[in-house]
Amino acid sequence: MQQNLVEATISRMQSVLYISDQLIYTFHASFADYIVTGDRSGGMYCNEIEQHTLLSHATLNHMNNLRFNICDLPSSFLADKDVPDIEGRLKNISDTLDYACTCWGYHIARSNGNKTLMKGLENFLENKSVFWIEAMNLMKKLPVCQENIDYVLQVCICTLENSM
Repeated sequence: MQQNLVEATISRMQSVLYISDQLIYTFHASFADYIVTGDRSGGMYCNEIEQHTLLSHATLNHMNNLRFNICDLPSSFLADKDVPDIEGRLKNISDTLDYACTCWGYHIARSNGNKTLMKGLENFLENKSVFWIEAMNLMKKLPVCQENIDYVLQVCICTLENSM
């Protein structure tokens, strides 16, 4: 239902936006500048920090769906490539969960880093980070783990510097 709404909205904005491989792109970089600059958009602009904060909360919340053996693998003694129907089992990781696992650090690094968000980050790291690494491994995205950790370290360093 929501995908249909998004596709319909993008369709109405086809002069500036398009969809390719289920990702939304702009035709011109100036459009992104327009929607995030208050002076250029006549006050109807997108506050990037607020949006990244919302996306940070959403991705962390969605990653609560991570669990031990999320793809129901029959044995930890089998290499992933030797698991029967591994592609079918990867469907346990929805596109939304894939996005959350891949992009959460990026959004946190660009958020306002409020206390609620930092508490959510702490909860994720304590309770779900091992399951996140398992999911990223199954999706063959382990290098992205380091990128997310680097983003979070940027936030932690800034938070420490601001508290001094």
